[in-house]
Amino acid sequence: MPHDYRALSESFVRFMERRWPDPKQFRALGLKFKNDTYSDMKRGGAVPAKLIVEIVRAILRTPHGSLERNAARDGLEEYLGRDFELAPETLTDDVILSRLSDEDAPRALSTGARFDFLQRGFDGVVEFIKRRFVRHVLKTIRACSADEVPTMIQWVYIAAGRYAADKPALPFRDASLVARELIRISEDEYAKRALEWLEHCPWSIVLVRGSAGPSGLSIVLPLSNQTYDALLDGQFPTYACAAEQLDSPTDRVLVEAVAERPTEHSSGPAGGTRPLFYALLAQVAAQTRCWQLPPRTPIHLLSFAPSPLARKRLIAYGFKPTGKYMHTTGVEFLVRTLERDGTDFLAHSFIHMLSHELEDEPPA
Repeated sequence: MPHDYRALSESFVRFMERRWPDPKQFRALGLKFKNDTYSDMKRGGAVPAKLIVEIVRAILRTPHGSLERNAARDGLEEYLGRDFELAPETLTDDVILSRLSDEDAPRALSTGARFDFLQRGFDGVVEFIKRRFVRHVLKTIRACSADEVPTMIQWVYIAAGRYAADKPALPFRDASLVARELIRISEDEYAKRALEWLEHCPWSIVLVRGSAGPSGLSIVLPLSNQTYDALLDGQFPTYACAAEQLDSPTDRVLVEAVAERPTEHSSGPAGGTRPLFYALLAQVAAQTRCWQLPPRTPIHLLSFAPSPLARKRLIAYGFKPTGKYMHTTGVEFLVRTLERDGTDFLAHSFIHMLSHELEDEPPA
């Protein structure tokens, strides 16, 4: 079965319309799959047969209490009819697949052959981008472990101090001192807060893979509307955001920090800034979960410029000065709003598409 692909029958797809549970409920049971795969299955697309069986069994095991999953279970029991009534506990994989899937669907498609580009026409361009670029993005980044957080925060402080002093070769100690004066808390205090973010939101800190360990990191936080407004109002600094103030899905995210590995930390080649850009894209997509937001919802990106270089980079990405300043540090906030229409169409569409492809946690 590992290489067997099936499509749900047309009659079952129509029967189960509006009865399927939210995919997050399956993940709570330990099932792992991409949001797009689940959507394809519900529409009658070819997906791994094993996934169909696992989802069906998970629904049939659902205890009473969840209206959404009870609707799916009731629907399944009704559709299976006598097969379920006679022996629900002995339903074999073959019985489930024969009753629910299309016998005419391909049963042993290779990974590359699952998608019929000729049948989809020019919509296949989107699928081509997914399979090429998204795969590359996911190979470029990885999750940050709790043990790595202190070192990563050191990199943030070194980068912040060097940029603020405009001295790329400033020694570690001096760079850290400059950063502490700017940020107003120690690396240890910041790392403690960052650990809380990471535990609450695995996508909050993402590392870029390098030839000699991580070559950089980015920190992006999903904000509730209330927290977003409070930051702009100068009620507290960004690093004071508590884990419970992070909220996803959301249309507002904070780009808190981006830092490359200090060249002194390794003899390996630097990764460059392109992978860091990929990491940011993935984090924005994962944190907003665009596919769960109302259609055409704008995405609001909040950041700040503690140095001339940081400001130059943000302006180049279309961020606009707000005239509002961060509490404690006095650094100005900049905002970028990605609209679904106009010049932002491509960026907004790509982030929306990428959000469908990402799991609840970054790749290991």
